[in-house]
Amino acid sequence: MVSMLVIFAYNLADTVWVAGLVTDALAVLEFFMVIFLIIIGLGNEISTGTNSLTARAISAKDKKRADNSGMHGILLTVVISIVAPLILIFFLNDLLLLMGA
Repeated sequence: MVSMLVIFAYNLADTVWVAGLVTDALAVLEFFMVIFLIIIGLGNEISTGTNSLTARAISAKDKKRADNSGMHGILLTVVISIVAPLILIFFLNDLLLLMGA
């Protein structure tokens, strides 16, 4: 919760600062904020799921399953960290047009 509060405070500070520049810049920032929050939400979901699986395996004293869930969480994060930017690089213009930019 604290992490999300800091992220929203940072985005609010960005919004206030950019609003003083140009209104077009504020519109661009808001379009990218939606994409940014989707990526942050995906990361939070992966970490919550990995933490839950690992904690249950540790409480069951199943080291092999705990190691497996941790490794899969790391692997999934690395794969998404590589694939998501590649998708955004190639389809960002189309995505923004679909969003109404």
